Amino acid sequence: MIRNAAVLAVVAGYLSIASAQERPLSWDDPQPAQWVIAPIVAKDAECAEDLYKALKLSGLQKRKAVHELVQYDCAEVLPGVYAVKGVPANPTAAFFRAILTVDLDLTSLQTSKDIPFSERMKAGWILASSVFSGTKKQAASRLTVSPR
Repeated sequence: MIRNAAVLAVVAGYLSIASAQERPLSWDDPQPAQWVIAPIVAKDAECAEDLYKALKLSGLQKRKAVHELVQYDCAEVLPGVYAVKGVPANPTAAFFRAILTVDLDLTSLQTSKDIPFSERMKAGWILASSVFSGTKKQAASRLTVSPR
């Protein structure tokens, strides 16, 4: 019983620290962040390797390979714009493990899809070359906004 209480206290402390640190970026925030637009997220390192091989293909072969990985829950295509938390352990790595948090302001500029609350934070392996750095305004300037 004491052990369970200690575990709950640690978890509660972690959650309060995490929620205090995770504030949405404002439009005027000068602090640059890491961003990714509509990422393909691999579930684990092995799936990331398979996804890397699939993305090196071209044409119909590429589409089929990526579609297979999505069908087998090895990869997921996320709609929207996400802030990226995570740094590649190896700077030359094609993929790295990261936590993605949807930015609702930027996502609303890109898509009319509503992102359910349970889908607003994801963890997985993302393509390093798809990540860019900038302020929220700079990220918005990269979006191709289509009329709704």
